[in-house]
Amino acid sequence: MGAYGPYEPPRKIYTRLVEAFGVRRQRQFKLRGDGENWIDAMYIDDAVRGLLAMLTGEPSDLTVDFGIGMPLTLNDLVRAAARTFGVEDVQIAYEGAVAEHHRFRVSPARVAELYNFVPHVPLEDGLHRLHRFILEHAGLES
Repeated sequence: MGAYGPYEPPRKIYTRLVEAFGVRRQRQFKLRGDGENWIDAMYIDDAVRGLLAMLTGEPSDLTVDFGIGMPLTLNDLVRAAARTFGVEDVQIAYEGAVAEHHRFRVSPARVAELYNFVPHVPLEDGLHRLHRFILEHAGLES
């Protein structure tokens, strides 16, 4: 599970994507490796809601998958972020290699069943929320 949103380090991919496409309107993005690793992150508001549901709910002694359940390759994430901000024909530049390929898929069904938790913030909305936060904290939007 991963979460993205305000205050994440600038090196994290979601912040880098928003800055590249939403702020600077770039048409190119660099990825390490071939972009085929999977990512399944949810917006931080959903992650906090889900964690609180599990911490305060019953049962409290289980290990469950916690994620959206719809992983994207990094390549697909880059293209989706570009589309979100109206950047067309994005070019992905690849550099270096990754130590391993991650292709892990979670099933959110058990968390939904036990804790009545389902993430509500779609990727596009989460990216727009992060974009507003970045602009506000850079003094570009009031």
